[in-house]
Amino acid sequence: MPLYLADDAKLEQLETKPLIAIMALVLFFSAVYFTICLLIRRLHDVGLSGWFVILALLPGGQLVLLVLPGQKLKNKYGEPPAKKFDWQTIFSS
Repeated sequence: MPLYLADDAKLEQLETKPLIAIMALVLFFSAVYFTICLLIRRLHDVGLSGWFVILALLPGGQLVLLVLPGQKLKNKYGEPPAKKFDWQTIFSS
């Protein structure tokens, strides 16, 4: 008796729902696109080129990008974002 990963009923269900798979792929690739866009904006905040987004693909690279401090003055990408809150004010109660 051969082993199957999915029985025939489950296989038929998978074959009848290609629209869901297509929608999942569109959602996945759009999430990847917007994540890359946000990473590039973060890199511009610290004064680096958007090509440093490749660093995020390396193990631990996203952690490095997370802890980079932003520039306080204007850089070649524009003004720094406005400071909207202070972490010390949030966590000191």
